[in-house]
Amino acid sequence: MKKSQLDIFQSSQDGRAAAAAKSGLLDAIKDKTLDRPVMVSLGMGVDSVAMTIALIQLGRVPDLIIFADTGSERPETYDYIETFNNWLRQYGIQVTIARYCPVKAPYDTLEQECLTNGILPGIALGRKSCSIKWKQDGIHQWLKGVPAKGKRPAQPGWQPAIDCWERGERVVKLIGFDAGAKDRRRGGIAQTPEYDTLFLLRELGMDRLDCARLIRSVGLPIPLKSACFFCSANKPEELKWLHHKHPNLFRRALVLETNAMPKLKKSDGLWRSTRKRDNRSGNWNQWALDEGLIVKDDNDPDGFTLVPQNDPPLHYPDDEIGHLLRKEALENAEGPKALAA
Repeated sequence: MKKSQLDIFQSSQDGRAAAAAKSGLLDAIKDKTLDRPVMVSLGMGVDSVAMTIALIQLGRVPDLIIFADTGSERPETYDYIETFNNWLRQYGIQVTIARYCPVKAPYDTLEQECLTNGILPGIALGRKSCSIKWKQDGIHQWLKGVPAKGKRPAQPGWQPAIDCWERGERVVKLIGFDAGAKDRRRGGIAQTPEYDTLFLLRELGMDRLDCARLIRSVGLPIPLKSACFFCSANKPEELKWLHHKHPNLFRRALVLETNAMPKLKKSDGLWRSTRKRDNRSGNWNQWALDEGLIVKDDNDPDGFTLVPQNDPPLHYPDDEIGHLLRKEALENAEGPKALAA
């Protein structure tokens, strides 16, 4: 009996690769016939780090590895840039950091934008404006170059991209969507006059677990999911980890939400609305009160005090690669001998 496409995806990495849409760019990389600039859009999470490693193992060192910094990532993400750069050094390339720079606005991070304007990030309102502005636009701004204007300093642009565009060609941009069931729901990204997009992990059939294993195989630790510490996509388990690991960031997230409440009309907070199946509040402050993570405190400038957890998470919660993260946590805490005991 012939397997359905879903069965093929579930069968193996080779099966997922066979079922993936083909761009022709992977073959050109393998044949070493791709003569256009190749850039990696690095999110600093598991998928994009693994994608970079996989590309290098295919024999093509990217011409540019660029990370768009919102200024509001968790500390582990910034630390991992240095870790990854140490590994990349053997291939003669380092991570380039770009940051969107407003023309006149008095802020240069996404957190500052939200606090200054009394708003929540776009994702909290069902839009992707925060990602478009601080990620996509930040990278494109760095690549094409912009003249100095207002607060924004001049940026010369990336000459390989400028030359490519002047020839009427497109830069090859790698995006780290994997071949797993969750990422397949994200669809694709439309081609533009400036970029041809390659979903390398999909064409290689790699899901998130494959990516984590590849990262460990080259001696690197598994990076945490890259996201702003106040991102509405955070799950309750992730917020409990943030509360325990980075209480100051947890506090700042609650303050950011409270600061935006006067302008909110159709949203309860960073989770937008109460979840029907378990009555979880859409407001992070109320949820934190319900969970016993904070108590109201009129003597505190922010109106609350953080309460330590009785059973705090020991590692970052991740359903798909949690066992590998637990293994790393044990190795870091007790050394490799503890695993053999």
